Amino acid sequence: MQGTPTFFVGVSEDGRTVKATRIVRGAQPYERFKQALDAVLADARDSP
Repeated sequence: MQGTPTFFVGVSEDGRTVKATRIVRGAQPYERFKQALDAVLADARDSP
């Protein structure tokens, strides 16, 4: 099996579904995932 790993990072607005707001493609280092997660968390804090 071959393919490019893709990870969707997002927030749950209703506890059941997730809205993907960032996409991380390919084999990435930890720091790239941390950046995506930190950005999603910052967006969630700033949202009403």
